[in-house]
Amino acid sequence: MGPFFVLGDALFRKGAMPLRRPPKKRFPIRRTSSGYAFVSYSSKDWPVVKKLLEALTADRVWVDKRNVELGDALPEKIETGIAEAATYILVLSKSSLESRWVRYESHMATIRHLEDANFRILVLKIDDCVVPLRFRPFLYADLASDSSALQSVARAAASREGPAALYRRHFVNRSEDLGRIEAHVGDPDKSVVCLHGFYGIGKRTLAEESIRRTWQSPRITTIELSSAHHGARLSASLCAAAGIPIPPDGTAGIELRRISLLAAERLVERRHVLIFDHFEHLLDDEGKPHEDILAVIDHVAALNPSFKVPCYVLSRRTPRFPVATTLRVGFVQVGGMDSQHIVTILESEASRISRTNFTAGPALRSLAEHLFGYPLAGRLAAPLVVKYPPEYLLNNLAHITSLKRDIAEAILANTGFTNEQERVLQILGRL
Repeated sequence: MGPFFVLGDALFRKGAMPLRRPPKKRFPIRRTSSGYAFVSYSSKDWPVVKKLLEALTADRVWVDKRNVELGDALPEKIETGIAEAATYILVLSKSSLESRWVRYESHMATIRHLEDANFRILVLKIDDCVVPLRFRPFLYADLASDSSALQSVARAAASREGPAALYRRHFVNRSEDLGRIEAHVGDPDKSVVCLHGFYGIGKRTLAEESIRRTWQSPRITTIELSSAHHGARLSASLCAAAGIPIPPDGTAGIELRRISLLAAERLVERRHVLIFDHFEHLLDDEGKPHEDILAVIDHVAALNPSFKVPCYVLSRRTPRFPVATTLRVGFVQVGGMDSQHIVTILESEASRISRTNFTAGPALRSLAEHLFGYPLAGRLAAPLVVKYPPEYLLNNLAHITSLKRDIAEAILANTGFTNEQERVLQILGRL
């Protein structure tokens, strides 16, 4: 059993980001054939987490309270920890659902799982909280109903069933989108590629696939944006990615912006391709971006032509850039897939979950038509297909209807509608 890397919102007490970044260090992780697990939790749940760590073998557990140094670039350390882990364990509770840092970690883990089917996610539910939609396929143990849940999760984290398996990738039916992106990349007047579309439609996967097909061995740097990513927070994220000192607390706004531009420029000079994900968080009600992130994008777009690598902006809402910026942006609206490609996703996910070769039949193809070309729906429906025969689900569409309702709620919650749009939707919902 390999070592375990433990992080949680206890790392971020008082809500403060690190003031200065210490010299960069590698994780002192002793590699084994089984890898290690990243445990994500809320500090309010420490008594339960402590018991879990004991079940995971305490001498091989990394605990934030003694292994993370004050001043570390925490977002970068989280991303590296999850990127190098074999397993992600989420201690799920009402407290962890409210923790923005646990949400950040779980989002990173979800992305990692979509990129690597052998990366495992285990969920330990410790109270009567509602399990988020994206984690329902991974629900492994419920401490409220099973006293042996801790040991079950520990055994699952320690077990490795043979060598890593090969699974078919989910990237299908995107040739037209790739062609449109390639046209923008080849246009000398375009320096920004903006992919916009629904939550879970596949924008990030499409952007990364486009980058890998366009450049040889690209370095992709993704900045996960939130509503707080302006001023010091934006500067800290860019500096951490670029490997330069994070500005100290109290740095003036003008200086913070200068440092942000310098960090972005340093990344581009090193041939990094920048992806700004969740751009919708920095749009106002009219769709206009915050001036700090806009300054960074404009600066990257105006760099020396020898650095002709566009940055990518991913948004669930269509941004309204100023006219001068808009002329440099190539917009691509990412839509759904046809049913046959949803079948491919269902097959791939069902094979991964069941550890068997799951093949499609007529019933599965008919079932895929009820998912309306939405790739996230295909991934989330796969556990149902493993649990129930497709014929049963076709005759009992209540399961699929419930899934679609959950997905619709997730889309609405993650789209970031304006107040006026929300009122219109509420009115339509009563009709």
